[in-house]
Amino acid sequence: MVDRVPAIDEIDDAEKLEVYLRTRPEEEAKVLAFRSAVRVMPVIEERLNSQMPTRLKLDIAASVFRCVLIAWVAGNFPDKETSFAGEAAYGPAALASAAYAKAAWDSKSDGGISSTSTSAAVRAAAVLHSSSDHFASLASSVVNHATSATIYVSRSSLGAAIDLWVVTRSDLRLLRDLGASSVLQSKLWEDQALSDQFKFLDAKFYQGLLDLGEHWKPVWEFYYAVRAGLRHL
Repeated sequence: MVDRVPAIDEIDDAEKLEVYLRTRPEEEAKVLAFRSAVRVMPVIEERLNSQMPTRLKLDIAASVFRCVLIAWVAGNFPDKETSFAGEAAYGPAALASAAYAKAAWDSKSDGGISSTSTSAAVRAAAVLHSSSDHFASLASSVVNHATSATIYVSRSSLGAAIDLWVVTRSDLRLLRDLGASSVLQSKLWEDQALSDQFKFLDAKFYQGLLDLGEHWKPVWEFYYAVRAGLRHL
């Protein structure tokens, strides 16, 4: 149990992050949740490039993209009317859950890497529609699921683990010093060299989307723009 508000340099788990975020503006939690979810979007390539039925691949890709897009809206337009967000977020959440349940049944697997990425996206969208009592908890959960995804990636590729908490602490410093709107325009891996693992995932994610059809290319373009810190999507 955390008995005091931790300094940013001390934050290395979801509990400490939640305690810290409760002392910060709500916009910081929304931006952190969004950036954490987008970082592990490419992890769904595990399913996009599998033998899973195309219908399920479409469900998963659409669900993750819609959830992350909703989280992007939350960060960029915090004062706008967002009454649509609850239904829009929970619809994809249910869809993704159903898709993974069927995939797990068909393949006798637990969804592993991809399910953690989907969970991060769903929770990032939910932050938008959460009450002031829950946004810190949901944002912390997003980071926790994203961290799990990176651990799965490193295990599956036998590479060095990516410490997403290092990146999270970097985000927290930027949010504190520059504000939420500026951080939304920052590169996702600002102070971190993108590992070979994620470069490989990026390539497979891109190919997996194109295999679904050329009309899925805007999903990649959205992801790439956010990753690169481009001001206009």
